[in-house]
Amino acid sequence: MGGTLLKYKLLRITTVPMSISLLLKGQLRFLNQYFDVVAVTSNGDEIHDIIEDEGIKVIQVPMKREISILHDLRSFSRLIRVFKDEKPDIVHANTPKASLLSMIVAWLIGVPIRIYTVTGLRFESEVGFKRKLLILMERITCYFATHINAESLGVKMLLKSEKITRKEAFIIGNGNINGIDEIFWNPKSVSELERINFRRQYNISNVDFCFLFVGRVVKDKGVNELVRAFEYFCRYNENYNLIIVGPFDMNESNIDLDVAEVMQKHPKIFLLGFQKDIRLIMASCDVLVLPSYREGFPNVLLQAGAMGLPIIVTPVNGTEELIDSQNGIIIEKFSIESILHAFRAITNTEYLFDKAYCRNKVTTNYSQAEFYPLLYKFYRSLIND
Repeated sequence: MGGTLLKYKLLRITTVPMSISLLLKGQLRFLNQYFDVVAVTSNGDEIHDIIEDEGIKVIQVPMKREISILHDLRSFSRLIRVFKDEKPDIVHANTPKASLLSMIVAWLIGVPIRIYTVTGLRFESEVGFKRKLLILMERITCYFATHINAESLGVKMLLKSEKITRKEAFIIGNGNINGIDEIFWNPKSVSELERINFRRQYNISNVDFCFLFVGRVVKDKGVNELVRAFEYFCRYNENYNLIIVGPFDMNESNIDLDVAEVMQKHPKIFLLGFQKDIRLIMASCDVLVLPSYREGFPNVLLQAGAMGLPIIVTPVNGTEELIDSQNGIIIEKFSIESILHAFRAITNTEYLFDKAYCRNKVTTNYSQAEFYPLLYKFYRSLIND
């Protein structure tokens, strides 16, 4: 692999395009200054955004999140053709299905540098045969990768404790996969008038308290427990609201039917669906709540922190690095009572959480201005080896 760095080709691969357009936003544009960057992902509405925002070539290869043997074989075959045509020097993948397929294909055709970024490990919230199968998939992916990038310290420890790989996982900077754009994610980007008008739109008074959930509206994000806790809390506290932001499909969510009905009918719960820009929503709320069963290092925690929000979160990967007594509350997984306790604590003592501290904790440790050069330095070290 000789010549200038601009001649090195980097394939960045995810299962769905949203993972690039949202979770990796800005990263591929930065790397494209030094490498010939090509994104490989499934088809979707976000493809146009990736081309426009990142300024790179995008190749569409249909892939499914869930196990689907026939579809996976077609994806595998298509990836072989793409890799042979593109002749990459580096293949870097995250998200489970894309990583499994691309690491095997890259090994088969002899790509010298194969990087697997491990984010949330799906087997954490599974039992029985499915858990064993998901662990096997992770072991296979790590086996065919040359380098393992853990998104957080918790992920790194889990890889070791579950004996997923003997390879030493590394963390870039302080963790996460993209850092935070502290200029974009800034409470000053939203005016007080915009915030007031947003609340008026949903008949929320300026003195009401707003809890915020951002993420896929699915069982594994703790939505069942969150909605049940909020419904109970509202019986005795009238001036509270729950705003839920994220895609919701009843056929795929595994949300309990009674919870889905409460979400759709409760006068104090607002389902806003997927939103491309959530800064106004965050600036209009008082606390982020993420009672998830498993994570790698949730980007939404960095976003909320940068917007000055305290956080209620379960002890998922990433929280031990980010959350302390001054910027949030760590609650038990699967526990309605723990969420209720946090609701009571944060609404009675919110003044203890300093918005400036919440923001500073994120911007000091996870700024993209520091993360991107570290990522570039990492790639370059592999090439020089």
